[in-house]
Amino acid sequence: WTRLPPPAWSAREDASAFVLTDNVLLLLGGHGEDGLALRDSYISRNFGEKWEKLKNPSWPARGFAVGAMLPGGPLILGGSGENHEILQEAWDGNAHGSKWRHLPTPPWPARSGAAAVTLPSGSVLLIGGMSEHDRVLQDTWIFEKADAVQTTPSSGRKATQIKFKIAGSVNVDHSVTEQSLADGARRLAQEIMHDTASNLPESSPLCNQLRLKLEGPLSTDKQQESIVQHAVDNAALSVLTVDVKKTYRVDGKWAKSHRIHIKGHVHHIEAANKTAFQELLHLVNNNALSTILRSGEIAA
Repeated sequence: WTRLPPPAWSAREDASAFVLTDNVLLLLGGHGEDGLALRDSYISRNFGEKWEKLKNPSWPARGFAVGAMLPGGPLILGGSGENHEILQEAWDGNAHGSKWRHLPTPPWPARSGAAAVTLPSGSVLLIGGMSEHDRVLQDTWIFEKADAVQTTPSSGRKATQIKFKIAGSVNVDHSVTEQSLADGARRLAQEIMHDTASNLPESSPLCNQLRLKLEGPLSTDKQQESIVQHAVDNAALSVLTVDVKKTYRVDGKWAKSHRIHIKGHVHHIEAANKTAFQELLHLVNNNALSTILRSGEIAA
């Protein structure tokens, strides 16, 4: 081991680091000596002997984020934020790590301290980590960015066709307390659709369809359950799908009240053509949203 000159960046732990090219390194975030998450980035163009501070990135402060390289630049996933909240987000950077783009909210649970590797295909495999309430995760997710798997004309292979794209994604997290379970279910369905409406054209029938489909499952008296529903717009070749966890309890001995909490995601997915739309419907009808996100190519 040979000790290098003192770096320009402040003392830190839980940072993310990348090899951008043969001799160019990138350092992102972490936690400082005071335990607070950092929002900064540094680049070294000579194997870490000297470091240069870049403009503060557009993503919020974080530590324990996991990183992997896409063909076009670095990708950071999750982490622990400024207030120690566990993050559920993904950002991809340009080739120099100087500009960042916020990708659609991923379908996996918020996590920090995960592992990730770049596969030969250019896809990224995300592995485990720690979620909210110190819950250790036992799951794997694969990410295929559309422009990360395109082939060049000189390769002699046909370029990848994009089958689907995520036109919009939102997180939903609501609690309601009503005198009747049915009233609470109706109110929650309205809250979910209110969150979703801004991502859809005004003429879209999807919100009203999905609201009606949600009221029944939300009004069951099960204490805990997963609810997956979807609505279809055949004219627009698109699907609106919701995947939430519901918890339910009854409060009060005499004047009972019904409390329902839901947390999850809504995705608006569009197909490139009628053939892809039929494939999309088949996958959604089989509750295979994770397969949708892996199969074909998803355009952000």
